[in-house]
Amino acid sequence: MNHEEIIARIAEIEREIAVLPVGGVSKKNVHGNIYYYHRITQNGKRMEKYVKAEDVDELKSNIEKRKKS
Repeated sequence: MNHEEIIARIAEIEREIAVLPVGGVSKKNVHGNIYYYHRITQNGKRMEKYVKAEDVDELKSNIEKRKKS
């Protein structure tokens, strides 16, 4: 790989990482029901957004990919 190809590859990887989610997944038990939330910190405040149970595994996987990158 020459210098230009390396720079292009780095830019491509940075774009891939940028679209992956940050934060983590929390699980709450409310009146015997399990609910999942995507937890992030934005402007110094912790925010949580509800995540459907069928989407939790994909979200966790994408968060782990970002952490490894």
